[in-house]
Amino acid sequence: MEVESYRATVGRDPVSPYLTAGWILGQFGSRRCEAQRSYQQFVDEGCQAPSPWGKLRWQIYLGDDDFVAKHQPDHVIQEMPRQQTQAHRPSLR
Repeated sequence: MEVESYRATVGRDPVSPYLTAGWILGQFGSRRCEAQRSYQQFVDEGCQAPSPWGKLRWQIYLGDDDFVAKHQPDHVIQEMPRQQTQAHRPSLR
């Protein structure tokens, strides 16, 4: 199923005023028609690739062991909600 923004970005439909297709296309080429083809190929390849969600670790990390170790904090981050940092702590009752 193609959504409106995809169809407009690849040139199948007119671009709506609220859609900033120019920025995304600029990431795929300097000429619009070339960028549209490259973007379409990128999306097609992504649709054929296996889902990355099976490799998600601890609900926030998507990477190998080294990546997880590098980004795992060794202390509690104060900005994180207590319900998240202490999710497995039993109640005092």
